[in-house]
Amino acid sequence: MSDPATHAGALFLACLGSGIMVPVPEDIVLLVAGWQVLEGRLTPSGALAAAFAGTLLRDSIAFGAGRFAG
Repeated sequence: MSDPATHAGALFLACLGSGIMVPVPEDIVLLVAGWQVLEGRLTPSGALAAAFAGTLLRDSIAFGAGRFAG
């Protein structure tokens, strides 16, 4: 079994890049995260924290770019 922190880090990066760098909506990423929780590769709290942090940071970067450069 692989390390849950590795999967949480990948989830964070996937949520951070979804919709901006990668043309995949975060809904697909979150469905895969739910499957990983079901398989025991991620903890529910780790998945929630990583997804929330990645999405919040992505939205903050997009807002900042629009606010100061747009």
